[in-house]
Amino acid sequence: MEPRFQLQAIPGGTTSPENHGDANLSEAEGQSSVNDSTRLFEALCGMWNLRMGFEAVKKNKGSPGIDGVTITEFGSRLKEELSQLKKDLESWTYEPKPVRRVEIPKPGKKGDTRGLGIPTVDS
Repeated sequence: MEPRFQLQAIPGGTTSPENHGDANLSEAEGQSSVNDSTRLFEALCGMWNLRMGFEAVKKNKGSPGIDGVTITEFGSRLKEELSQLKKDLESWTYEPKPVRRVEIPKPGKKGDTRGLGIPTVDS
């Protein structure tokens, strides 16, 4: 299965899988891992990646979350919304909103339902 979108390349690459969870890392390897994690976080908070995330949500044609904001409404002020989201993520003040729960029918099970969580556009 192909990913819905790709992250931008991060200069210097990321930590290799064999370095994750290894308690015997040297100080240099540990610092490299921290630097790589920082670069990854910065890339994830980049406007390009936030925009690609919004485009994936928009393509899915989701319903409004608990705040009632539609994808169209969010998109009409996209630059401001993504700028605020970026600021909140980078300052570690971002708090996701509660998820709206709805019951949907189970396929092939007449009368049976299952819960479905619908997040807000910015969650």
